[in-house]
Amino acid sequence: MPEYQPTPIAEVKQRLIDAMIEFMDGDPEQPNKDFDCGYTREDVDRCSSIIDSYLSDVAAKNGADDSEILLAVKTAVLQLNELNDNCGGGLIETDQREDLCELILVAAQQNGLTTTDDVTEEWREW
Repeated sequence: MPEYQPTPIAEVKQRLIDAMIEFMDGDPEQPNKDFDCGYTREDVDRCSSIIDSYLSDVAAKNGADDSEILLAVKTAVLQLNELNDNCGGGLIETDQREDLCELILVAAQQNGLTTTDDVTEEWREW
């Protein structure tokens, strides 16, 4: 698992969502009306909502023991798995996976998680 630089969580989230939308919109230089990325704006919005719920949930566990924080991680990862499955596996690609892992880990650590390991790996399918 790579060590992450302390990037503000909001910045990572915005980068993640922007990349999803940019890919969905395709290349403006070479428009292809037949291009289908496999997901919609509603799917991107759902991803954003899952992230927001996770951030709220993990913040509410600030100072709790690792097992409580990891429960918030597990819930978010399982929801993201389901969303990505519903999108044919196309919503969360390599760059998005890296951003999600960073966001999830950094938020967990800011709220008291004591590990630096990839806490998504146990449940992550993307």
